[in-house]
Amino acid sequence: MRTKRQSGPASCPVCRLVRGERSVITIEKNACPPWLAEIGKHNPRKTYDRLTVSQRERLRGALLEEQGWVCAFCGEPLGWLDSSRGWTGEDMDCRERELLCFFLPDDVAWLRGRHPAVIRQEEFRPGLPHNVRNAHLKAQSVNPELSLDYGNLVASCDASHAWGRHCDVMQGARTAPVSPLEKNCLSLFSFDRSGRILPNPGKGAADRKRASDTIDMLGLNAGDLRIKRCMMLKFCGWILRDSPARLKLMLERDSLGRHMPFHFVARSFFRPAGA
Repeated sequence: MRTKRQSGPASCPVCRLVRGERSVITIEKNACPPWLAEIGKHNPRKTYDRLTVSQRERLRGALLEEQGWVCAFCGEPLGWLDSSRGWTGEDMDCRERELLCFFLPDDVAWLRGRHPAVIRQEEFRPGLPHNVRNAHLKAQSVNPELSLDYGNLVASCDASHAWGRHCDVMQGARTAPVSPLEKNCLSLFSFDRSGRILPNPGKGAADRKRASDTIDMLGLNAGDLRIKRCMMLKFCGWILRDSPARLKLMLERDSLGRHMPFHFVARSFFRPAGA
């Protein structure tokens, strides 16, 4: 007698792929770059605001490599903005990656017949437009002693011209209750099919409140983020039907050290309920 195959999280191929990743650490910080440590050693009163443009660019590069070229707060792709028409690139997933790397300047400019830029997750020369901000987890205006503390620095997307402010520009001088460096931070959140981020209902009241306050403080349900996360989940569903093994590979860093945009959304969405 043939038994009926079970449905739900236990039988979901992606759940099997990501099971055991409930304690995902969004960012694992590297050691402070030696050149930055030297600045702090010889100029203990120096602040981030006094770094030269080249020093800030150097810091930005270190943070981007560390984070896999995605925003520390929302997972949006980080890089330079290519507004040329058409899709370009040579790797097999380039077209799919670019569908998740669109950038909509001036609110929804593409509705006005303008071509949106594509965020290129790669090194770029000074002067090119980009969507990266060097962000402080604890505001330097409130914690000046942490201004050049590498453990307090992350790369954030620049949402000052996005469809809804979010991440570093939304945080301002506040400190989010949940840090992207916090162990198990991803387990505090969940996502629905529409792309909304929510507190994980399987957590206690205190953790749910911390997650809710973080979502509100960082504007993580801004319109453009919801659209992109919804696209991400649909995209992963298409790949899943074709090849679960390929999806597993795409959720890891590629050969250039880049994360797929919003990679952790799939990890969380397909996580077993209550995890």
